[in-house]
Amino acid sequence: MMSTKKFDWVMMNWICQLLFFLVNCAALSINIAHDSIRVSGWIFMAAFTLVFAFSCINSLCLHLPRVREVIGITIILLMIFLVPLTFYALGGSIETTSGLSLLYVLVSITVSPLLIGISILACGLCYSAFIHYNNFFEQYPVFREGLSNIEQVTDGEKTITPTSKDKFKEFVVREPATVQQISSYDAVYGNKDYWLAILNANPDLPRSPWAVIPASTKLIIPIAKGRPYKIRPYKVPREATLKEISAQKDIYNNASYWRYLYEANRSKVIDSKLTVLGGVTLVIPELPKQRHYKFLIISLVYIAAALVGLCWRILLQELYRLLSVALSASTGQTIRDLEDAKVQLETLTKDNRRLRKEVAMHIVEIDQIINFKESQPRSD
Repeated sequence: MMSTKKFDWVMMNWICQLLFFLVNCAALSINIAHDSIRVSGWIFMAAFTLVFAFSCINSLCLHLPRVREVIGITIILLMIFLVPLTFYALGGSIETTSGLSLLYVLVSITVSPLLIGISILACGLCYSAFIHYNNFFEQYPVFREGLSNIEQVTDGEKTITPTSKDKFKEFVVREPATVQQISSYDAVYGNKDYWLAILNANPDLPRSPWAVIPASTKLIIPIAKGRPYKIRPYKVPREATLKEISAQKDIYNNASYWRYLYEANRSKVIDSKLTVLGGVTLVIPELPKQRHYKFLIISLVYIAAALVGLCWRILLQELYRLLSVALSASTGQTIRDLEDAKVQLETLTKDNRRLRKEVAMHIVEIDQIINFKESQPRSD
C-alpha cells in the first residue's frame, strides 16, 4: 500500500509569511506616496525583511529536519510581533493592524502543530496588550489633539473638555440652573466637567460655572469628542530629561510616558532628547483611565479566532487523512487488479500454448490419415 507524504508545516508557514510580506510591501509602496510612514517604519521593514530572508533559507535550503523545525518555530513566534508592528509602523491604523494580527494568528494556528499554536496565541495576546496599553494616542485620538492645544497652566488644576469645533446642537433651559448643572444633564453631556465648553460656545453667559442661567435661555452645545481630563502645572526642581521627569512617582511613575509630556509642552521643549532646565514650569496632563474590559474583549476575540483556527486545522487534517486513505485504498485496489489481470494473462497464455500444441498435433494426425489413405491401392 502506498504511503502519503508527511505534512510540511514549516513550508506552509513560509507561504503564509510570504503572503503577509507582500501585504507589508504593498503598504510600504502606498504610504510612501502619502508620506504617512511612521518614524520607525523603515527599521521595522528592514527587520521584517531580514527575518523573512532567514525564513526563506530555512524553508527552501535547509534539509536537517530538527534544525529546520527549531528555526521555523523561532521565526513563526517572531513574525507574530513583526507582521502587525511592521504594518503599523508603515502607516496602518490601530484597527487594521489588530485585524491583520488576528488574521496572522488564525492562519498560523491552522497550519502549525498544536503546541506551537498555543505559543502563537500567547504571543498574539502579548502584542494586543502592548499596542492597547502602551499608546494612549491610539486609544484616544482626541487626547493628542487636546494636548497640542493646551494653554499655559499656572494656577492649579484645569479640566480639558474635548469637543468638536464645527458640530453643535441647541438646548433650551427649562428651569433656572447653573452651568455645571446644565452640563451634568443627560441631554447635554452627562458630566459637570464640560461647563467650560458651554461657556466658550456661549460668550454672552457670565464667566462662572456657578452662574445661574434663566429659564427659556437657548444655549449652543458643542458635540463631545471624548471624556474630560485634567492638567496641572509642575515646576521642574532641577535639570532632567522628559523620561526622568515622567518616571517620578508624582508624575506618571513610568519613563515610557515621556511622549505625553512632550506633546503638551512643545512650546517649551524643542527637542524631546534634550534636558529641561530647572525652574521651568511644565504642563502635566492626566492620562485617560485604562479600559481593562477592552483588553478582555480583545482576548476573547483572539481566543475565539484560535478556536476557529483549531477547528479549521482539525477539519483540514481529517480531510487530508480521508483523502490519503482514499488514495491509498484506490492505489492498493489498482495494484490488486493489475496482479489479477497479470495472473489471468499468464493463464490465458498457457492455455493458448496448450491449444496451439493440441492444434498442431491434430494437424499432424490429419496429415498422417490423409497420407495413409492416399497410399492405399484403389479397387476397380
